[in-house]
Order: sequence, then C-alpha cells, then structure tokens
Amino acid sequence: KSKTAFNVGMNIMPHIGFARYNSKLNFEFGANVQFDANVRIGRNHIVSLRAGAGPHFVNVETEEQSNGFIFSDNFALSYRTKLKDMHQIGLVAGWRHMSNAGLMQPNGGIDNYMFGLEYAKFME
Repeated sequence: KSKTAFNVGMNIMPHIGFARYNSKLNFEFGANVQFDANVRIGRNHIVSLRAGAGPHFVNVETEEQSNGFIFSDNFALSYRTKLKDMHQIGLVAGWRHMSNAGLMQPNGGIDNYMFGLEYAKFME
C-alpha cells in the first residue's frame, strides 16, 4: 500500500495454457517474475507498465518451435480504476514471446497477444 503517485513492484505470475494443434490437445505451464511500474493519475486511476520473464514447459512441437523447456518474455500495459475500498478493475493489453534461447532447433518462437480484464482486491 503506497501513498505516492509512482510505485514499482514485483509479481510472480504462474501460467498454464491449453491449445489444440494438429487435432491434439497441447499444454504449457511455467511462471514469470514480473516487474511492475505504476503511475497514479488523479485519485482513482492507475496506468501500469509490466515486463517479465521466466521458465516454461510446452509439449507442442511446431515447424517453428521445438517442445520441452522454453522461456517466456512478456510486456503489458494496463489501466485500472478504483471501485471502492481495496478493489480495482481494469483493462490490460500485452505481448508474450516464448522460445528456447537457441538450446534446440527449431527455435522460431511462439508469439501471443493478450487482451483482457483484470480485477484486484488488495489485502491489508
């Protein structure tokens, strides 16, 4: 909890995802350490820029990317507004790139574009 207009934080973001590729259900899981820079605009609005990276595992193999151990990098921009007390709601847009850093071939990478809603309730 901060009383200043600019704050920097750190999050640990677990990920799990499923996708159908070549008639097979595939998965990925992992976690990212994410740094978060927030700027409060006015009394109830916050703009945030996030950047993170971390290890993942994928079982899908495409022509562009081998399966197994992989890294995920992500960037996101969000806008949040306070609802009441310790609740916030917002919009987020971002990009995530996964590749294995050249450990195996092929290593063309997998890119995801993210758009969503977020809700937060802060603990005291």
